[in-house]
Amino acid sequence: MKQNAGQVKTRLSTNVRELPYPVRRRVCSILNIKRDRDFDDFRMLAEKAGLGKDKIHNVEQTENSPTHAILTEWSIKSSEATVGKLIEMLKEKDFERMDVVKVLEDWVYENRVFSTL
Repeated sequence: MKQNAGQVKTRLSTNVRELPYPVRRRVCSILNIKRDRDFDDFRMLAEKAGLGKDKIHNVEQTENSPTHAILTEWSIKSSEATVGKLIEMLKEKDFERMDVVKVLEDWVYENRVFSTL
């Protein structure tokens, strides 16, 4: 069943902290994997979310899921921490994490059922 425009708008404006657990878990599992060549992982997400380098290093060293910690911190500090904004950040030329965008857009547009993950 496809979402109507109002439901899509609601999901895009959803705070990242309120993402359904299966969706958030999948996003975190993808971005938690360090990609040292391009740094297009949780570290770039933290930079785009406005977290300082000290915070990034701290999260990297102390958290089992650095992406989860970054999304939580961002959602507390910024009213812009929405699914729509996260998708925009992930699509930026220097980030380009379309694998994560697909996970989020599948949820926004109900292209996939996440309850079975």
